[in-house]
Amino acid sequence: MPVPREDWICDVIISEFRKYSKHEFVDDPHNADLIYLYAKWIWNHIPFGLLMSKPVITTVHHIVPHKTKNSDFISFDQFTDLYHVPNSHTATALQKLSSIKIKKVPYWINTERWKVLDDVEAQNDKLVLASFQRDTEGASIGRGLNPEPKFEKGPDIFADVVERFQPNELLVAIPGWRRDYLRQRLQRFDVMSSRAKLTNEMMNPLYNSIRCANGYYLVTSRYEGGPQAVLEAAQTRVKILSTDVGIAKDVLHPDCICRDVDEFEKKIKSLSIDHTVDYNFASVQNFAIDKLIHSYDDIMENMI
Repeated sequence: MPVPREDWICDVIISEFRKYSKHEFVDDPHNADLIYLYAKWIWNHIPFGLLMSKPVITTVHHIVPHKTKNSDFISFDQFTDLYHVPNSHTATALQKLSSIKIKKVPYWINTERWKVLDDVEAQNDKLVLASFQRDTEGASIGRGLNPEPKFEKGPDIFADVVERFQPNELLVAIPGWRRDYLRQRLQRFDVMSSRAKLTNEMMNPLYNSIRCANGYYLVTSRYEGGPQAVLEAAQTRVKILSTDVGIAKDVLHPDCICRDVDEFEKKIKSLSIDHTVDYNFASVQNFAIDKLIHSYDDIMENMI
């Protein structure tokens, strides 16, 4: 099964699934009893006849309405026996596009990999507002002088929040590649950034540096399956504010959910969410991989 190999969510799904699942995995789909398409784009790497001849589970992470048509699911519905979705938002959207059975099981987090680190120190004394999510469209789109923001990730909303502050008040942490939109828009601010890809090994210390700086991780997405940042920030005890996207309401304290830019600004400036950190940390333990992997295994057992 092809894997992107860029430390993306799909890489994590496959590597951790192979490690923790009780099922045996094969590289050649001809030898499989069941085919799991962990992202829709995987289907065209497998012969269509093979997809039609075996049980197939397809994960739909999120649906962006203006980018999705009913016809987009005609081909998937032909070979998919069950759709897996990670959250209620995606389930509701998918029900309008397909009549195939849907099963909701949230993403897991590997609590062995995401830890609170005691040896990380804050590098500055300013307020830190952070986002580690890619903000521009695909690798060849939206680059150059006018990078196009990735609508579903909401980098424009993140920038709107940052611009409610004075440049001397804060540090903006936007490391990683495909951050062209925010780099250009926030040039007058003190920005911590690099054009290198963020690897899994880099991420845990980064979250901890935000925690030690008493900063905030902001999820300003409009549509997402996770986002994984909700799980990661909660597990590393980082203060997080999020739109009502993906699994956010399933994991985070209600006070962490923001309706709009005004609410993001108000909660940051009032320093009013310290009490949510313990709640989020306790909540995210329910999403530990050793607790959730059985739900994924059960789906496959029932399909086979």
